[in-house]
Amino acid sequence: AFLERDLLSPEQRERLFVFDGRFQRLTFSLSEALYDSAPTPALARVMHARVASITKPQHRQSIDIFSKDIVLWPICRSGHWFLVVGLNLGTREPAFFTLNSIMKSNYGEGAILEHIKAYLAVEYGTLPRQGSQLPHIRSLSSSPPQQIGVFDCGGFVLGFAEAIFRRFD
Repeated sequence: AFLERDLLSPEQRERLFVFDGRFQRLTFSLSEALYDSAPTPALARVMHARVASITKPQHRQSIDIFSKDIVLWPICRSGHWFLVVGLNLGTREPAFFTLNSIMKSNYGEGAILEHIKAYLAVEYGTLPRQGSQLPHIRSLSSSPPQQIGVFDCGGFVLGFAEAIFRRFD
């Protein structure tokens, strides 16, 4: 939140949404077998209902993530942090990419993207102005800087977010 507040104007903050650690806890509190594969439609609805406490809180206005230019999901898997970035999710050409400072290891980014896409498909269907089906979300490749140390991933995630904020216009 401090990076958003310090680096972005109020207008820029309106065009961006950063999920906090609750998204992962609410969606990925699954057995490893369920976590490593794409979710069933029933599981996607359960995950969506859990996340609604973040995006549709009763004490303030709902958050339409499809109106945002950028949506960030900080993810921790097996003690390693990386960042999932969603671009233009409410347009005809939405895209995703991951920024992972240890690309040689498998932290399940593919399955995580499938879980996020399943969540988004349910969310998309709940919005009155949207069509019934989420447009195909392209997966983009990335080549982010790589960490040398074992415990540097959290700093890299903050650095990735800061770089996105600094380039956001």
